[in-house]
Amino acid sequence: MYLKITLSSSFEDKKIKLPLQYNYYIQSMIYRLLEKEMAYFLHEKGFELGKRRFKMFCFSQLIGNYKIDKEDKEIIFDDQVDLYVSSPMDEFLIQLSNSFLLNDDIKLYNNSLVVRNVKSGRDAFEGNKVIVQTLSPITVYSTLYKAEGSKYTCYYSPIDKEFSNLIKENVCKKYKAYFKKEPCSSQFFILPIGKTKLHVLNYKGVLIKGYSGRFALEGDRELIELALNTGIGGKNSQGFGYIKILGT
Repeated sequence: MYLKITLSSSFEDKKIKLPLQYNYYIQSMIYRLLEKEMAYFLHEKGFELGKRRFKMFCFSQLIGNYKIDKEDKEIIFDDQVDLYVSSPMDEFLIQLSNSFLLNDDIKLYNNSLVVRNVKSGRDAFEGNKVIVQTLSPITVYSTLYKAEGSKYTCYYSPIDKEFSNLIKENVCKKYKAYFKKEPCSSQFFILPIGKTKLHVLNYKGVLIKGYSGRFALEGDRELIELALNTGIGGKNSQGFGYIKILGT
C-alpha cells in the first residue's frame, strides 16, 4: 500500500528549497510525523532476521518542476511536490496519513509546507510479472574485505549477475522478517528494460550508488507485492528503491 502526499509552501509564491542531497530530511520528517512508539520501534529495532533489521517502508524522490542551483548546491521546486511513501504496515500508513492531514505546518529542512492532498492506494496486478518504474534509485551492494582486512562496499549495476541475485535474497529475507515464515516460493527475478541511469547520492556523509529506470519483475506474487510495498534492494527507509507499476 502507498500514500501519495502533495505538498506546497505555506507562503504564496515561495519556492521549496532543499539541499541537493535531501533524503535524510525527508526520512526525518517521516519519523517526526509518526507516533512516538511507532517511530521508536522502526528507528531502533525494526523487523529482525538474525543480525539484519528491516524498517519495512520506502519513499520516493520528490516529484515536481525544479531547477538546480549549482553554486549553492540546492534543488528549488517551483510550486508543489508529490511524495510517495509505501509500506506493508497499514498502521504505519494510517498514522502518517493522519499526521499529514492534521498538521497545519509541515517542516521539511528550512521549509514550512502545507498538505494539499493525501491519497492512498494499492498497486494491483495480475499474474506473476509486472513492469515497474523507479521513483528513487535502486541500490544493491555487498560489504567485502580487502587483503589487509579492512572493509569496503561494492555496488552492483543492473547488468551484474549479483544485482538480481542479491535483490532476490533481500526480498526473501524481508518476507521472513515481516511474516515470520518462509515464502511459499523463492522465485523472484528482476531485469532492466532499456537503459538505466547511475546516481551517486550522499546520505549523511556516505556516498551511495543507485540506478533508476524501468525493470521487469517476475516470480512469486507475494514477493512482488512485498517488493512494491517495502521498496526493492537496500536502504529503502533512506529513500532508495521505490518502485511503481507501469504495466504487466
